[in-house]
Amino acid sequence: MTVDAYATAFKAMGIEKVKTFLKTHPELKVFLVFENENQELETLSLNNFPE
Repeated sequence: MTVDAYATAFKAMGIEKVKTFLKTHPELKVFLVFENENQELETLSLNNFPE
């Protein structure tokens, strides 16, 4: 249930704000799939999420 709340919040925040938020929450391991400004899919691993 908590993961759904984070997913919703991260979608509303945008990538840069998510990165800033995660600097103060190292316990959260995050893998994002998002559409960039060129409408291409990108992935991003944050806080040592396993690659």
